[in-house]
Amino acid sequence: MTGSRISGLMIKDVLIAGAGSGKGQTGIWIERDNDGTRIDNVTCINLHKGIYIKAADAARIENCWLAECANGLHMEIGKQNLITGNHMGAQPSGITCLLEGQEHALFTGNVLFPDGHTALRMTDARHGQVSGNLIRNCFLGGCR
Repeated sequence: MTGSRISGLMIKDVLIAGAGSGKGQTGIWIERDNDGTRIDNVTCINLHKGIYIKAADAARIENCWLAECANGLHMEIGKQNLITGNHMGAQPSGITCLLEGQEHALFTGNVLFPDGHTALRMTDARHGQVSGNLIRNCFLGGCR
């Protein structure tokens, strides 16, 4: 990572609307090491990717609406992150929620309604918990 570490960032009560999921747009993009990032009550619609966060420690993604995006939430590398109370849906061939390299992540109380490919994909996850979620998927491959 280049630059200094981001600490205590809060993004709250925001609507981010794109021009369509095929345009390559991302609502929130955090590619720097960060801790204590909080994203609360954010709506992302008509984007390629709703929220992308890399190298997050103790991030909280709460009460967000990520829909009509090719990919809703993508978190790459992180520790002790909380994803709760969100409503997420991805477009066909997208991944509603992709969690990569997460350690001690808590994914609870979310509603996932993908239109196809995958509702929740976790890779290289350690000591995490997925509980109390509603996953509504009409196709095979809901969770991987």
